[in-house]
Amino acid sequence: MSAPDRLPPPPPLLVRGEHETLYDISGHALIDLAGGGLGCRPPSVAAAVRAQSARMGLSNRVLISEPLIELCHRLATLLPAPLTTSYVCNSGDEAFEGALKQCKGLAPQRRRIACLTGCDYGSLSYGRLLTWPEEYRALADFLGIEVLRLDQSIPDPAMLADCYALCYAPLRREADGSWRRTSRELVAALQVVARQAGVPLICHASDHCLGQLGSLFGLDSDDPIPDLLVLGGALGGGMVPIGCFVGSAEAAYRVYGRSSPAKHGSTTAGNPLACVAALAALDLAVGLDAPARCREAGRLLADALSPLVVAVEGAVVGLRCPDGVDAALWADRLREEGVLVRREAGSVLTLRAPALARPEVLRRAALAIERSLIHVGQH
Repeated sequence: MSAPDRLPPPPPLLVRGEHETLYDISGHALIDLAGGGLGCRPPSVAAAVRAQSARMGLSNRVLISEPLIELCHRLATLLPAPLTTSYVCNSGDEAFEGALKQCKGLAPQRRRIACLTGCDYGSLSYGRLLTWPEEYRALADFLGIEVLRLDQSIPDPAMLADCYALCYAPLRREADGSWRRTSRELVAALQVVARQAGVPLICHASDHCLGQLGSLFGLDSDDPIPDLLVLGGALGGGMVPIGCFVGSAEAAYRVYGRSSPAKHGSTTAGNPLACVAALAALDLAVGLDAPARCREAGRLLADALSPLVVAVEGAVVGLRCPDGVDAALWADRLREEGVLVRREAGSVLTLRAPALARPEVLRRAALAIERSLIHVGQH
């Protein structure tokens, strides 16, 4: 997996949004098929945030608020055992680094991180290093760590002897640039090897929260349960950034003792406003069956664009660029047509429909995608 080789144009200046549609300062509407998640400004989440802001927005992280305790309890009831203990952070990226920090605390003498290739681990220091290790060798030297990259082959447990974490994500990028589910057989095999080597297994599911892949947290009921699950992205309901990593009480106690979950992250981590947004987002995702809505959105886009589709995973749809069509130019043209898509390396454009996307708007986006492809092909 290589870093994108072409810088995107400056982003539009956005002023408001609803459902799957954003509006820039000139009033131009943009159908957001890049962000995924629940959607923009869900009414129930917005109302909960407004009400909480009237009482208390931020708080001293040394203290514990009622929304923080309720959020940790809610996640423990929704996630399978032993994922019972949450450490709340400001974002999924921050939560991933927090999960790595906990793993380092369990084995402070180890200095390597193993990761499954083709996954996206975020945009902070460790996330960039694991996603694009070749481009960030100097960063690895600065941090004093080594990265062990794993592909489809299962490593010998001895290879993990000096590793303090083994990381993967629910989606992997294939050679053609499309995203596919990381097979549960591969994850199960990695879990066995990790346990033999005494290495915690981290699932970075921040980008796949609240239904995006057709399951509430990016894990199906028969998937292997990781030692640590990283959440973020849609968890804030499109209103307030929040992330967390969830693991076992036993491992958390070994590293942090009786420290408050609010003490782990940065200054505003676990603030009442973000926790209330997350609680409202969880209520909405469960109430409207976000996983089913995301699966339906993916099917709608895939059916409308079937000649171009190379992969469908929940609401994540990969479109193949025809020969002679530059993916970056196609994405630029799409933005002019009023559709935002993910601009990534490779010959595939990625669509990520939000759970609140309306079918009629998705059909309009599909027509714009076909129209823009004709324009790019002609020019």
